[in-house]
Amino acid sequence: MDLANWLVNSSPKKVYCSGGIDVFGGNEPNDKRCRDCDKKDQCPYFIDYRGFKMDYDAIVQKEDFCVYAQECDVHDNSLVLIDYENGARICYMECHFTPEYSREFMFVGDKGKILAGFLCENPVIIPESKMFDVTGNKNSKGLRERKESNNVWIEAILNNRQSPGNFLSSWPVIETAHLATVALRTGRKIHYDHKKMEVTNIFGANQYLYRSEYREGWKI
Repeated sequence: MDLANWLVNSSPKKVYCSGGIDVFGGNEPNDKRCRDCDKKDQCPYFIDYRGFKMDYDAIVQKEDFCVYAQECDVHDNSLVLIDYENGARICYMECHFTPEYSREFMFVGDKGKILAGFLCENPVIIPESKMFDVTGNKNSKGLRERKESNNVWIEAILNNRQSPGNFLSSWPVIETAHLATVALRTGRKIHYDHKKMEVTNIFGANQYLYRSEYREGWKI
């Protein structure tokens, strides 16, 4: 959602969200782990905790608790529809029970579509004639050189400047994602006034936008 929100470059005015727990959760004990499971060779959700490959190529160590545990209470799929003030509209979907781990984008305009991976790798333009106009052939030119995100953050600290992921840059997508949770909790499309930072069409919905008490900030 962060990349789409950045491209739209506007504030949300209407948000609707639907989701549920349709696959995960169940009766398995909460301390059950993949490494000890007698069904790990058949389970599509088996995780080798020693090294899991993320879609941005990093190899990380992950917890391997069972997805069918009793404590699983987070939605395993959700769909968000967002109308922006500049007329743009996006549809964002998360589905955590697909066997493969991937993230894709599709941008639709009046002249064609662009499909690409999470890091904008392997971009494809539809119709194919538009792909020829941009690249000279039916294939993409490949992924642009990118910096490791940790290095970008470290360079910002060393050079005493804000990183691209600072709070001033990231708050719009945080606001949008938060509005989706409000829509999910109310079960209705919400109308939002971003200048007043309040829901305007559902009585009582604004209680979900704020906490009555906030924890103390981080200290170094």
